[in-house]
Amino acid sequence: MNERFVFAMVGLFAMAVTTPATAEDITGTGEAIIVAAPPVETELPDGSTHIELLTEEVLMAADPSHPFHRVSITCCGNCTVAAGETAASCAGGCTGQDPDGDIITLTWDGQFGGGWTLTGGSGKWANASGEGQWRSAGMMGAGFSRNEWKGTIRME
Repeated sequence: MNERFVFAMVGLFAMAVTTPATAEDITGTGEAIIVAAPPVETELPDGSTHIELLTEEVLMAADPSHPFHRVSITCCGNCTVAAGETAASCAGGCTGQDPDGDIITLTWDGQFGGGWTLTGGSGKWANASGEGQWRSAGMMGAGFSRNEWKGTIRME
C-alpha cells in the first residue's frame, strides 16, 4: 500500500475524531398535553394571593423528528396575584425525560402565555440551550388542557 495514502488516511481519521461537533439550531412548534394538580392558594396578609402550581406534561412537536417530540416533563411554579387584581405574575421550572432517557430542564414565565428557556440537562441536553414562547390553548376535556409552543433550540 502506498505510504502517502496510509498517512493521508490516518490524518483524515484523526481530524474526524478530534473535530468538535457543530451546534445545530432547530426551530419548531408543537403543543404540550397537560394534567394539572389542583393549585394551592394562600391568601397573604397584604391581600395578595400566592398560588403553587404542579403539572405533568407531554411535549408533542409538529415535526416528529424534533428533539422535544414526546418529552415527558413535570413543571412547578408560583404565581402572585396582587390585592384587587386578577392578573398574576407567574414563573417556574420543568424537569423531564426524553424518549432516550436523557434529562431536560426548562424555565418558564407568564400566566396564559409567556416565554420558556431550555437550560440544559443530561446526555444530548447537557449543552443544549434555547428559548421560545408558549400560550394556553384551553381545556381538552377529562381533566386535560394544552399549551401551544414555538421556539428555537440549540443542540451542541
